[in-house]
This record gives sequence, C-alpha cells and structure tokens, in this order.
Amino acid sequence: MIGGFLNALFGGGPAGDTPRARLEADEMPAVLYAVGDVHGRLDLLTDLEAQIYADGTAYTGEKWIVMLGDLTDRGPHSAQVLDHVLTPVPEGWRRICLCGNHDHAMAMAVRDRAMLEQWLSFGGVETLASYGLELRTLTEAEGNWSKLRAILESHIPPEHIAFLKELPIVLALPGYVFVHAGLRPGVPLDRQTDYDMMWIRADDITGQDDFPFTIVHGHTPVSAIDLSSQIINVDTGAYASGILSAVRLGAGLRPGMLQTTADPFGD
Repeated sequence: MIGGFLNALFGGGPAGDTPRARLEADEMPAVLYAVGDVHGRLDLLTDLEAQIYADGTAYTGEKWIVMLGDLTDRGPHSAQVLDHVLTPVPEGWRRICLCGNHDHAMAMAVRDRAMLEQWLSFGGVETLASYGLELRTLTEAEGNWSKLRAILESHIPPEHIAFLKELPIVLALPGYVFVHAGLRPGVPLDRQTDYDMMWIRADDITGQDDFPFTIVHGHTPVSAIDLSSQIINVDTGAYASGILSAVRLGAGLRPGMLQTTADPFGD
C-alpha cells in the first residue's frame, strides 16, 4: 500500500462553504490515468475506461484512475455517470474523483436557492432531465423554496449528493498535482483556495512553470492535449466534441494519451 495516501488537509473555500479535503501521497502508483471532464457522457466514460483497463494490464502494481472533476451537467446522463462512479472498480484499481465547479454547484443547489438558479443556467437543466425531472416541474413550484427542495430531493438520490459533497479538491503526488481547474501562479499549494482550484481559467494560469511539479487539470476545453508542457489540460470538451481524453502517467513513464470518440452531445 502506498504510504501516506489520503492525508487530509484543509484550506480556504468559498465564503460560507466548508473547505474540501486535500489529498496527498508520498509515492506514485505503478500507473495513473487522469480523465478529463465527463459532463454527463456515460457512453464516452465507459468506452474510455475499457481502454484504460486494457492498457493497464501492461503494468504491475497499484493502478489509479483520477477523475478531474465535472462529472455532471451539460451532457445527457449525469445521473447515470454518478451511479457508475459509485460502483466498485476491478481488483488492483483505485478510482479517485476530484470536485469540479459543476459538481460543487449541484451539491449546493439542493440546499441554496440562489445556487439552484445559477446551476440551472449552466448545465443543471440537462442533469435534472437525467433524473427524469423536467424544468417545468420546478417552474410550477417557483416562489416556494420548501416545495422546490422537496422536488429535488425526491428525484436526486441522497447518495449522489453525499458523494458530491465529499469530493476532495486536489490530489498531490510526487512530481504531479491533480486539480479541476488549475492553480493560481505565485501562490503555494497549501494556500490555494478551493474556489480558484474549481473555477480558475487557463488564461489565468500561465506562468505555472514556476511550480516544482506538473499540474494536470481540466475545466477549460482544448482541441488537443499538449503532453510536453508542465501544465497538462485533459479537458477535450466531451459533452460537445464527443471526445473524452485521459493522460497516462507514472514514475519513469513518458506521458501518454488515451481517447474515445462518439457523436457530439450524445445524440
């Protein structure tokens, strides 16, 4: 077992929100696959995982899949993606899911009316549809927060919300830091805020070559992954492009890429 795994640290999150766990380990696994933003594309995720499991047979030792956040929203099957990642992985594998801004928004939407309105404006409508809940049902209850919350809780399983609430914000390993959106340049890792790590955009994270590790993130869609950089963005816009990507990493391994493709928007 890799020593020191899941040492929980805590840092400052958004105002009024409990800071999320920060994970670290003192050794890399034999091989690690970091998967970009899924955004409700269960079809792409299951296909990519099949590739990952096949690829992983070449390696002996612990094998990890690190989901870089934004499992939910925009795509057609967010509820089913959450069901999937809550199922066990094969023996010898470990799945670690980090929190994306969409995952965080969904967790907060069931307990905060203002967040519900924001969430619905950037992907929550599609997620509710995956639970069999139409927007008009919420519209009919507009103005009655108790009723709105009851509707949400009657459709979204409590284990989904509990899972989203407990997602860690960052994973630090020797030579690598995995995070949803990126890190703010010039700020030590232990002083990075949860908010920045979920929301910062790629245009704001140039200059991160000053960090003594490679940053692996998603959040800002790119058309192609650059594995030569010290900043690796794995988000290839799966929900719209139909391309879901993963980066293969390991001590002494050259970074490699796996991808799966399907129809855009899951049509």
